[in-house]
Amino acid sequence: MMKHAEKIDAIKKGRPLRVADYIFFVVLAVAIAVGSYFIYFPPVATPDTAVVAVYKDGEKLDDEYSLFTNGEFTIDNGALTLVIENGAAFVKNSQCGDRRCHRTRITRPNQKIVCLPQSLVIRIERGEKKLSDDDGIHFYA
Repeated sequence: MMKHAEKIDAIKKGRPLRVADYIFFVVLAVAIAVGSYFIYFPPVATPDTAVVAVYKDGEKLDDEYSLFTNGEFTIDNGALTLVIENGAAFVKNSQCGDRRCHRTRITRPNQKIVCLPQSLVIRIERGEKKLSDDDGIHFYA
């Protein structure tokens, strides 16, 4: 068994940190910082780009709904009722038996509500930003 003094001597005789070790620590610190940024500041939907899209059997339905326009919408000929309220989307009524889709509220891009019996997926997407007349971009002929 090593005595205290022998342990200290073994540590002193160990190899010093190399340049590769310092590079590893810097890369690790940057990865932690970037990951922490996305955890604490997730991408937020903005009123001009966030839309709620509905997919049936993997195919996107034609209707898209703004996440920031309150209302109730009937999807797939009454299969379910989608409610958009204060920047959140949720299912109010559905014809499926287990009603698991009623328990989910989505507020951010890439979040989904899945209704398996109806083969429906409701998802928040980043829509195309529409240019307005007062966006500061002017074209002259």
